[in-house]
Amino acid sequence: MLTRTLTLLISLMIAAATQADLEHIKLPSLGDGVSGIISKQQEKILGDAWLRMYRARAQTVSDPIIVEYTENLVRRMSNFSELEDKSFQLVIVDSPAINAFAVPGGVMGINNGLFIHAPGEQEFASVVAHELGHLSQRHFARGVENSQARSVPTMAGMLAGMLILAAGGGDAGVATIAATQAAAAESQLAHSRLHEIEADRAGMDTLIRAGMEPLAMARMFETMLDAKRFSGRNFPEFLLTHPLTERRVSDAKTRARNYTVKAQEKSLDYFLMQARVKMHFAHSPGEAIAIFKAEMANTLDPVEHNANRYGLVLAYTESRQFDLAQQQLDKLLQQDNLKLIYQLAQADIYSRSGQHERAAHYLENMLMITPNSHAVTMALAQSYLQLGYAKQAANLLEQHSRIKPNNPAIWYELAEAKGLAGDILGVHTARGEYFLLTGILDEAGRQLNYALNIARGDFMETAKLEQRLRYLEELRNIKL
Repeated sequence: MLTRTLTLLISLMIAAATQADLEHIKLPSLGDGVSGIISKQQEKILGDAWLRMYRARAQTVSDPIIVEYTENLVRRMSNFSELEDKSFQLVIVDSPAINAFAVPGGVMGINNGLFIHAPGEQEFASVVAHELGHLSQRHFARGVENSQARSVPTMAGMLAGMLILAAGGGDAGVATIAATQAAAAESQLAHSRLHEIEADRAGMDTLIRAGMEPLAMARMFETMLDAKRFSGRNFPEFLLTHPLTERRVSDAKTRARNYTVKAQEKSLDYFLMQARVKMHFAHSPGEAIAIFKAEMANTLDPVEHNANRYGLVLAYTESRQFDLAQQQLDKLLQQDNLKLIYQLAQADIYSRSGQHERAAHYLENMLMITPNSHAVTMALAQSYLQLGYAKQAANLLEQHSRIKPNNPAIWYELAEAKGLAGDILGVHTARGEYFLLTGILDEAGRQLNYALNIARGDFMETAKLEQRLRYLEELRNIKL
């Protein structure tokens, strides 16, 4: 994140936060107190702690299809980036605003609203590449050194301010602080502009190596500037943390001209995700049906046409008009009956129309073809629960939790499955992991201690739970 914005956020925190807010925010001190330089291990600790607390305050997205697509895209882009450590944690924020952010330790945040505003996958990927640029250039660590040299509050405190903003209503506060502290922030602003230029250039290099269009970054910048011009005072959140100038747009275009990467075909998968997000933000299935019908009528592009047809499938399914949903889906399956997202839509129609056995069998076959798919696994677990096969659901989710131990949604569903299966120890253990990941540490402690009391006599389970409780105490001891 950018130094200037973080300074504004911590100022807002100090000015507007209640003492209770501050007491609940405990992030690690950084640096050695002299040089101000922090280690990569400390960045990991901070990023992990910050993400847990952010989840406790912000509305996030658990849609397995959106999560799987976005994780795959971020992983693909990170493989072509300059990041030494390619591991990352992703959080998708449920907000229609244009925004994305990177937090040290490999945490990437993306608003699902970015799907609506980014014209295509190339532009969406350019935002991801830009954030990876911030991480690869270690702007956070450099910002700590820079800010401590001028006796500015630690970056941990600045990130703590972001947690308060996650509760909502922060834009006006940021604008006020920006106006009243413009002079004090000027040196920070110069530093943040340098970081933005570096992230732009590193991001474009990532785009090129990934085989994407270099002009995509400039197009995305122009989209954000247009949003700023036409939206009045509520301009994109991204521009609060990533000051964008015409010069940066021009620089992106100039750099792009140095490359001769061939234009890419439109990504159908991206537009299918866009349709899911439009469905999510529609006020009702009826409104979504009207939107997708109108957009189908207004486009001749086959990719966008199919994406809008998929949107109709979702809207008709949600409104329980299963025959109409099936009619639209059949047209898509005729074109590609092996496409995973179409098959998931078919399973959803079976499930919602009460054909639970058929849905489960269909999903079992899908999982054999695409083992470890997050979207298919979560759909099959739900199908098992609808059939009353709680033990099968619990076993499936337990295996999946070993592959994705940092996904709160898996632990939430696992706790439900364990409860229905009558596994009380499993219920409390899964709940404990869920609350650990979502930053609700007191409740995590209660659940893990309940589990520990039940597990007495089972050496292996007791040892695992005691280790998790020690980890919980380590989290509690992380302070500013």
